[in-house]
Amino acid sequence: MRDSALLSANAAYYRAFEAADADAMDRVWADGEDAVVIHPGWEAIGGADAVRESYHRIFAGGERLRIGIQVLHVDVHGDIGRITLVEHVYPPGHPRPVARVACTHLFRKVDGEWRMILHHASPIHMGGPADDRDIRSEEHTSELQSHSDLVCRLLL
Repeated sequence: MRDSALLSANAAYYRAFEAADADAMDRVWADGEDAVVIHPGWEAIGGADAVRESYHRIFAGGERLRIGIQVLHVDVHGDIGRITLVEHVYPPGHPRPVARVACTHLFRKVDGEWRMILHHASPIHMGGPADDRDIRSEEHTSELQSHSDLVCRLLL
């Protein structure tokens, strides 16, 4: 199910990240202890305050990355929305991505607005066979509907 408000909330996450805008990032996340972020190569960070602080630390590093995204799946079940995607990471001045990251985002609807409760990002090996094949689009994976198919698709 495509939910334009959910996709807009996801886009707000990337706008905040690319702009290194801590205030905008704070607005993306839900309040509460169930907020969790797993940055590539980091351990899980739980709780809204700790999650927000992790982004403040990243933004303080100074380097702004451009991130292209390839949405693989959008799913809404009541007040929970899930987006699976691949990030293509471009440092300043690089015309090609230097990293790919598999991501799962969970959002919860709070007072009618989608708020992020999970960002789980795992690096994808660059230079392997996956780089030589066409990027799988949502149209190519839409037939995979079960949770087990989703897990298998994320492992490809």
